[in-house]
Amino acid sequence: MRQGSTCTRPTDFQNFGRGSLDEGVKEVAQKWSDARKRAFPLNPVDWAALAAPPPDTVQAVWMDGFTFITDPVFSERCAPVQFAGPKRLVAPALTCEEPQMPALDFVLLSHNHYDHLDTGSVRSLHRRYGKGLTWYVPLGLRSWFASEGVTNVVELDWWQSVTHASDTSNKSVVITMVPAQHWAARGVRDRCRSLWGGYVRPGTGTGRCRRRRPGRAPASAPAPPRPLRFYFVGDTGYCPVFTEIGKRFAPIDLAAVPIGAYDPRWFMKPQHVLRWQRARRKAGINPDGYLTGINKPTSEDFK
Repeated sequence: MRQGSTCTRPTDFQNFGRGSLDEGVKEVAQKWSDARKRAFPLNPVDWAALAAPPPDTVQAVWMDGFTFITDPVFSERCAPVQFAGPKRLVAPALTCEEPQMPALDFVLLSHNHYDHLDTGSVRSLHRRYGKGLTWYVPLGLRSWFASEGVTNVVELDWWQSVTHASDTSNKSVVITMVPAQHWAARGVRDRCRSLWGGYVRPGTGTGRCRRRRPGRAPASAPAPPRPLRFYFVGDTGYCPVFTEIGKRFAPIDLAAVPIGAYDPRWFMKPQHVLRWQRARRKAGINPDGYLTGINKPTSEDFK
């Protein structure tokens, strides 16, 4: 919620005090070398699936005729400069320089931390797509994008919805920004001066969830088609607002969940979740892309 020039959270959204922050940073630094050895291997991009997505399902970066990405970061380091700061453990799965990269309709940005809002990536995307690419961002970030020459920006508050219409067809989709338990800052004097959050995208098309619980017999008749829903969680700790998100938008067909930088739990729990349990499909994001926390990733994190 907005108060003057500062975005504040409800009273039940809590982060750590300064002492815990200092202790957590020390523990992260001490285990840095071990974390690099635990990085997951990079899977190749399925360019064929991106080029010809099935019409009745939802998959990452595509739904109902719209192509989009979330928090694009292609740079080597997530830092104000590229000669110092947290460095990638694995290469980006794709960049906007790829010739097979499909045309993008919009970008969903969760908050302004350097591992989510990357200056070099914004500039690269703007060079390639220009004003044809719409940026949906939290309150308080329009001026940052204007300083980079990017003007096709829509700021959103928590629970605010906007309709994105296609320039080439009569299709449209509603995008809703939802709360998250996190924070925002790019320097030492702008803490929480812009908002943060996630996005829910109730699909305009229809499809069926084909997943069935083990041991359960198939239904006698297929369920009627319904709009597909995508939830980009952003960065967040688990908090009471997820109950309200579930009431408004469940069931979620695909959720992009921030499972990276979750350890040590005593430090990371209020700002990064471990897993997401209420989506029909889950896609882990931030798994050791950069060393911003100490993770112990296993196959269970991706189930």
